[in-house]
Amino acid sequence: MAKTAWVGSIQVCLFAGTTPIGVALARKIGHQKTVMLGGFLSFLGHITSSFATSLNVLYFTYSILVGLGAGVVYITAIEIVSIYFKKKLSIAIGLALAGTGAGQFVLSLFTQYLLDTYGWRGTLLILSALVLNACVAGALMWPLKLRTPDNTAIGHKSNPGIGKKEDQNVADIEQFENLHDITTTVPDNTALEQTPIPDAGEIGRASCRERV
Repeated sequence: MAKTAWVGSIQVCLFAGTTPIGVALARKIGHQKTVMLGGFLSFLGHITSSFATSLNVLYFTYSILVGLGAGVVYITAIEIVSIYFKKKLSIAIGLALAGTGAGQFVLSLFTQYLLDTYGWRGTLLILSALVLNACVAGALMWPLKLRTPDNTAIGHKSNPGIGKKEDQNVADIEQFENLHDITTTVPDNTALEQTPIPDAGEIGRASCRERV
């Protein structure tokens, strides 16, 4: 019984201890790919655990693979909330954590139902299909690239194509703004108005004097 309990204990330990790994991967390859990788590891751990024939196999397939995969998915999904939301960040994180708690509550009841109906091997097969949807959820976590007023890039950019397009848009805006900085010399209207205009009589007398 004690050896069996270690399967779940190691899994929970790795789930909670993979926070630095998940954050580092998100910084390196992006949140989108990190969540998809974690979802695939969790799927692989569940489906291989359904064919396990000993506890030693479960230590690797379920404790390690599922623990690492689920931990990476969890911390990355929570962290990306802070990138998508700025003004109402506290509300967004609160909803995300509330959804995690509600999901664990519902999943525990659903898992017990599966165990009573299909046994532990069938339950792991069904759960492997469910956790594979984490890859779909990760694909929806589209990377963002924000810019501050001083044109400093912030946020994570994991898609080079998007970054090039945004850089081009920023360059076009800067070029358009520079056009307004070009000034041309225009004669002062007030100076023109103050210039005296010769009288027609004076012009005639001046021409007579020249003839004389």
